[in-house]
Amino acid sequence: MAPATSTERRQGDGAPRIILPARLDLPAAAPLAAELQSHADGPIVIDATNVAHLGTPGLQVLLSAVRTWWESGRDFSIEGLEEDAITRQLAIFGLTASDFQPRAAEG
Repeated sequence: MAPATSTERRQGDGAPRIILPARLDLPAAAPLAAELQSHADGPIVIDATNVAHLGTPGLQVLLSAVRTWWESGRDFSIEGLEEDAITRQLAIFGLTASDFQPRAAEG
């Protein structure tokens, strides 16, 4: 059975905060996608602090979610991307934490 994400409401704005499991790999990707879909109508915060292993399927789900939320104008943020383990794994994919930050409006 895949490790589950957990969700809590943030204080202040009430946005859902999805806490990722330690292994964000193939077994965790589909449950994460379903969890994200269930909150697709508003802002969302992802907590990646616990992630020790970032697999390609998990990364694909996150990148797809980032693009989907931003293209629709909803807030999407990921906390914990500065952690050493995930920073090293993002680098393997040629990414950094800044790839998950909103882009400034082009003008």
